[in-house]
Amino acid sequence: MKATFTFEVHSYLRKPGFYLSLALALLIGYFIGSQLTFSPSRELTRYGSYALTHLTGLFNLAGIFITAFFSAQVFFREKDANLETVLYALPLRKVPFLMGRFTAVFLLSALLMLSLSTGVLLSQFTQTEYNGTFQWTYYAQPFFLFSVPNLFLYVALLSGVAWFSSRKLIVYMVALLLYMTYLVVMLYAGSPLMSAALPASEQAQYGAALLDPLGLSAFYQQTNHWNLVQKNSQLLQLSGVLLLNRCGYLLFSGLVIGFSLLRYRFQIPTKSRRSPTSSAHSFQGQYRLLTGFAQGIAYHYSVLISEVRLSLLWIIRSIPFAVLALSLVFYMAMEYYGTLDQGIRLPERYATTAVFVNRILANVPGLQVCIVLFYSHELFYRSRNEGFSLLERSTPAEQVTQLVAQWLSLSLLHVLMLTLVIGVALVFQWVYQYPTVDWSAYAALYAFIGLPVSISSGLALCLYWLIPQKGLSLLVATVVVLLVSTSLGKFLGLTHPLIRLAAPYSGRYSEMNGWDAYVESFSWRLAYGWSVVLLLLTFTVQRRSPHLRSIPVLVLLLVGSLTLGLTIHAKVPKRGDRLAERQWYEQQFRRFRDQPKPRVTDIRTQVDLFPEQHRYRVRGTYQLVNQSSQTLDQVLWTLPEGIELDSLVWVRGQLRKVLPHQTHLIRLAKPLRPGDTAQLHFSFHSGWNGFSGHESFNAIVQNGTFLRLSNYFPQIGYQTDVEISSPKERRNRGLDPASPLRPLEAPRNPTDFIRLDMLVSTSAAQTVVGVGSLVGQWTQQDRRYFHFQTPTPVPFRFAVSSAQYQLRRVNHRGTRIEVYYDPKHPENVNHLIQRTQRALDYCQREFGPYPFPVIRFAEVSSFTSGFAGTAYPASIFMTEDLLFHANLAGDRQQDVINELAAHELSHQWWGANQLVPDEREGSKLLTETLAMYTELMLVKHTLGYEKVLEHVALHRAIYEQERGFTTEEPLYRVKPENDHLHYSKGLVAMYQLSELIGEKRVNQALRRLLAAHAYPNAAPVSTDLLDELYRVSPPATHPKIDALFKQVQR
Repeated sequence: MKATFTFEVHSYLRKPGFYLSLALALLIGYFIGSQLTFSPSRELTRYGSYALTHLTGLFNLAGIFITAFFSAQVFFREKDANLETVLYALPLRKVPFLMGRFTAVFLLSALLMLSLSTGVLLSQFTQTEYNGTFQWTYYAQPFFLFSVPNLFLYVALLSGVAWFSSRKLIVYMVALLLYMTYLVVMLYAGSPLMSAALPASEQAQYGAALLDPLGLSAFYQQTNHWNLVQKNSQLLQLSGVLLLNRCGYLLFSGLVIGFSLLRYRFQIPTKSRRSPTSSAHSFQGQYRLLTGFAQGIAYHYSVLISEVRLSLLWIIRSIPFAVLALSLVFYMAMEYYGTLDQGIRLPERYATTAVFVNRILANVPGLQVCIVLFYSHELFYRSRNEGFSLLERSTPAEQVTQLVAQWLSLSLLHVLMLTLVIGVALVFQWVYQYPTVDWSAYAALYAFIGLPVSISSGLALCLYWLIPQKGLSLLVATVVVLLVSTSLGKFLGLTHPLIRLAAPYSGRYSEMNGWDAYVESFSWRLAYGWSVVLLLLTFTVQRRSPHLRSIPVLVLLLVGSLTLGLTIHAKVPKRGDRLAERQWYEQQFRRFRDQPKPRVTDIRTQVDLFPEQHRYRVRGTYQLVNQSSQTLDQVLWTLPEGIELDSLVWVRGQLRKVLPHQTHLIRLAKPLRPGDTAQLHFSFHSGWNGFSGHESFNAIVQNGTFLRLSNYFPQIGYQTDVEISSPKERRNRGLDPASPLRPLEAPRNPTDFIRLDMLVSTSAAQTVVGVGSLVGQWTQQDRRYFHFQTPTPVPFRFAVSSAQYQLRRVNHRGTRIEVYYDPKHPENVNHLIQRTQRALDYCQREFGPYPFPVIRFAEVSSFTSGFAGTAYPASIFMTEDLLFHANLAGDRQQDVINELAAHELSHQWWGANQLVPDEREGSKLLTETLAMYTELMLVKHTLGYEKVLEHVALHRAIYEQERGFTTEEPLYRVKPENDHLHYSKGLVAMYQLSELIGEKRVNQALRRLLAAHAYPNAAPVSTDLLDELYRVSPPATHPKIDALFKQVQR
């Protein structure tokens, strides 16, 4: 054992490549530690005990592939060198020989994992903010508690596979299967390792903690209720379920090793079961002379077809392919199911083509790249490994034919795998009884995934031909392919299209909108990628076959690649350093943060939408009033990023001043005294394409556009959200701490309510939904116009949507309920109207009248992300896939429409129109928390008390899972970024409040709050709500109310 172990380890210690791998792992660990963070919050220090253990868990996932690499190299050493028969002729003892190699693989894998952790450790000493906080135990405990046992488990499993399969590729396939299976199982077990995992029950958490082979679920279970201080400083206790998990899997690993050693036989594997006597029979047929041809196009075409056929048969008939295909089917089936199911909180989705196409785009390209790296290397070195490379070279077949055949074989393999994935999706559509299939969307996947993967295959094969060293060529090809085709390159900052030449399509498919504007940029990038691969292929062939050398062909391909590259480079917008611009803005104008400014009281604007061109333009006028007690001699304005200003004109009386585009500060020749007015005329435009990218709320699409326009109109006064938010970046640039959130006790700001007059035009086939009342609509010159006005002042918050809508309208007790939806998605419209009627009745009865004659619900494309629903005065916008096209009759029958309709409609009272606090501590208590309370009461009156308890239990679990990642403030001082507090904890607190003093008293307090602080009265703060609750409740309950809203429960 010792001799075998020493030989294997020394063989690697003598290789410069091994030290290069250690150095690379060290650099990767250093980069991750210094530049990246996997902490869920900024307050969770990246060098604390919890964060480092979490990071070690991520490293352990990569450890599967590290172990697979060393297992394939060490256990198949003799087979790679064709020395198996010599090995079996030596007087070796089975157990010492195999355990020597087992120990060598374990040690080599552990050294590489240790280099990753050491890199993170070294990075801590370069971070000045963490000086003096180094604790070696934070690194040592996760390494020895998780990395060492997990590597032991990996080596035990993969060594058994290597000993019994005698196939290197099977080792890689099993490693991939283990990785995919672990991710899927942990997702459904509710492990916090998976970002999509929802809170699980105590029983489910215990089961996951006990069975998780990597032990990470046990780590999360033990730390689930730790507060922030504990997560930053406390070590794990090796007890309870964590101890059972670690000991159990060490025992399991030992049993696997023992079983493998017991069953393994030291003998040459037989390749055929044919009887030895069968070869003794002589051939009874007749020999005949065959004439062939060894030149010309027909010959090379025949060779090409033969090579492709043989390569595909070799792949498809192999056990690794069967393992890979079954793994892929299992993995994608679980992904499809999870996408449709959506967990315990959201309803089941319909099994539409769009759902599966987007899931395939998200999951399959990365797997296809792994297949490229596995099979390209095996296919390229197949003849050498099988010992007939010299025979191949003696044939008249050109090497270029073999290279093209390998490329075609890999490309057809990816087509086959993609077809298999699509086939599974079609089975799901049939099982879920959704027969409508968009065949063109599935067909597009062969271009969006298959063609880029084919580029990756060509790159890998060319690199194998150019680099003769087998191991080095694999390393270089792996690095190059991962950088140009996967998110790793993007992760490392390599985002330019000229580098991402083999990346798959990055957009998404929407039933409303179809494919988006990224198709054009993808097509250019694809053409460039193919030109580069063809150039590299031609160079490779001409280098290996001098008689095929053709300088004109090389020059032509080079010119073509350069032309495409320069065209793409010209199309990519030249962006300045946005961080530098933000720094300049803050340094120049932060002094205006607390200074008075004129208020916008009226907006008159025209918005022209051009959906087919993905652009819009705006012309508008602000009416400004100095409502402060001070005279203003200068006015600061800010234009949001992503907007191109066309003109800006300051008008006061007869004075008209055209302002330069880059001017942020308007210096007034005639100061603006208290009560004085002025006008600001402006025009701007905005658009996007696949090269420039898009912002979710400022992206106009062909059908289903949503624009949060108020975010992109000129802003008056200093805007704190323009400041650089990263504390580290601020320190590097010498900036003071960012502007803090306005404290609860700060003076109240005047309300920013406006009268809005908005004219919106769009394409002739589309309808616009805006805010306020629709006072007119007409068609002129193939464009439709919609005129919106607000009958009363509304907050500075407005948006529009545009699509080919179907309209359903009902009148309910004097209020029109209008639903604008895609004609393909009528399923939930009637249910939405019914739930809206109930919510409208409840809110008007309990809180006060609804201020508009109409309430609109508009469906927008799923291309818009970031919300399920969002409320504006008189209008609510909801995405297609989370409400309009959700299967409410699915397995759990979650009535998300009841929740969202109540929640978003209640914002017409809380936050979107009537009661509108300014941005400060506790403001979200008066908007989102009250909307969550209204949602809960509608659940109570519509679905019953049992559903209320389920709702409360779910949000309590969400709150408890998230509370340990931030410093928890009491609800009446809640910060806007702490969603788990003002949403989930707020709902739980309001439920407990309603149980304490009764729903009737709570609603009485809310009515009083609304009457006292709705516009035009002074804007409310959170203590106003508490004061109203004190007034309507018995004094004996006041301490309990304080406990709910003013205290943090430990």
